[in-house]
Amino acid sequence: MKKLIVLLAALAALAAAPAGQRIDGDHVRVSVPAAWKPMPEAAKAMRTGLVGAGAPVTGDAQAYGDTAAGVFALLLWVDSKQAVTTVRPEVEAFMGGLRGSLEASGAKASRWDISETATRYSVRFGLSRPGVEAVGRATSLVDKKGILHGYAVACIRTGDAQSKPKASEQASAACEAALSSFELSWKDAELKKLEKK
Repeated sequence: MKKLIVLLAALAALAAAPAGQRIDGDHVRVSVPAAWKPMPEAAKAMRTGLVGAGAPVTGDAQAYGDTAAGVFALLLWVDSKQAVTTVRPEVEAFMGGLRGSLEASGAKASRWDISETATRYSVRFGLSRPGVEAVGRATSLVDKKGILHGYAVACIRTGDAQSKPKASEQASAACEAALSSFELSWKDAELKKLEKK
């Protein structure tokens, strides 16, 4: 009950805070707290890892955060350079690659919940390693031209949550709000359907 009251208080404080800022990508958007600042070096590192020389995808990344609070959000999107002929194997492979790259950093998955619609394959995830926790959402889909698109937003918290519980609770509320705002602008009519399992 105490955690619920603290969460509600944090959400109320977040709602009373100045309006957030929207980060827009290619067919994707997310909102973060107005006080968060761009983190171009974090975005550049992710971008370089995604679309380095010889990568089979194009894409980009943006990062915003509050370094003093040890929290930031990373939004990324990728598109395959070549059309694919199947949908399910490609979207599942994208999510497998995402999980593999996250776990390659030494993080362990605490949550990896898969859901799907007729045209989208999505995951809600949680990862942690000593001193770092991440929660996020990702979606992959294929458009009518056969181009695979992958999107992810992750909210990363650093530092020892036990030593600063109030800051950790506020960061958790900000992260949850950012994840809840994750939105794609694709319409189902523009996408290929997932094949049956």
